[in-house]
Amino acid sequence: MRTREDKRWRGQRIAAVSTILAALLGGPAQPVFAATALAHPASAGSAPSSAPAHAKDGTGRALAPGQRLVALGDSIPFGYGLPGAEASPGARTLADLHPAPGAYPLLVARDNGARVTDLAVPGWTSSDLLNALGTPPFQQALRTANVVTVEIGSNDLLNAVPDLAQAAAGGTVHVDPARVQTGIRQLSANLPRILAAVRKQTSAPVILFNLYDPFPATAPLHGEAEAAIRAANDAIAATAAQAAVPVVDAYRVMDGRQEDLIRIQARDIHPNAAGQRALAQALEAVLMRPLWYTPAYFVTAPKGALIYSRPAAGPFAIWWLHGDAALWVTGMNGDWLQVVTPLGQTGYVRRDQVSASVRWPWGSRG
Repeated sequence: MRTREDKRWRGQRIAAVSTILAALLGGPAQPVFAATALAHPASAGSAPSSAPAHAKDGTGRALAPGQRLVALGDSIPFGYGLPGAEASPGARTLADLHPAPGAYPLLVARDNGARVTDLAVPGWTSSDLLNALGTPPFQQALRTANVVTVEIGSNDLLNAVPDLAQAAAGGTVHVDPARVQTGIRQLSANLPRILAAVRKQTSAPVILFNLYDPFPATAPLHGEAEAAIRAANDAIAATAAQAAVPVVDAYRVMDGRQEDLIRIQARDIHPNAAGQRALAQALEAVLMRPLWYTPAYFVTAPKGALIYSRPAAGPFAIWWLHGDAALWVTGMNGDWLQVVTPLGQTGYVRRDQVSASVRWPWGSRG
């Protein structure tokens, strides 16, 4: 039950947001509501999720001591190939798996005195993760989460590469373009469903990782891998923009540093200890942003509105906003609002052509 102080604080924040919305739209304050398709409802009976600790107190922690990070994904957050990682051949159950102490979720938890539940499973595709989210172990873990990370999709693409060891060693392999496209379509379809399944269990903030190219520029497969990974990352960016979740840029972390951060010498495409540390630092950098302390603003255009690539009308429209679709507002430029399209593009729409709503990062709890 909410205390009087809670209700008073909620009333104050609603009044403040109404004022901000009025500034965004250039008119009288409008009612504030959570965008239906973008709110994070908490499950009945789930434990309250507190926001990650921002560095207000001078500690510089990405998570508060005792908070729980739940990591979902494949062999990368599992720490495959690192000392201490245990996964028997063909292991598919959590009881058979023991993530490496040097995997980035465990590093982040140790850095911040937090707790971690690493549910990553080597070899999993986005379909595997989606199916697992309906099982009791995953649902129970998510109900206790303060932050959830999702890194998935590499194996959706790697099904198109028949001999990974040879590819990692710099050998020439044949890549099946049809399988690459199938993997990208599979990831594009599954990722929004994964986020929806996670949000049924928790109102904790969710952070996505994009994919990195494991092959150095000198490797024969580098060019083909770049094209596939960029397409997959476009799908991840579109999902993230639509769901208003941040993305850890694993691609940028590894780009040009594959020989230093990936187990290339062992004919492996997984991060080495330094690579896992680099991913941990990238995740901590996202957690340290004051993202969880500010509301996210969205705009809709029931009558339709063009989104332009610059704050001016002209022949450079990049998106058509209409119906119930909503775009995330990231800034303001005079009479124009800066938004993010479902493809991850930065665009601009006139303030007088849209309506605004707000979603609080930790969910709508009434």
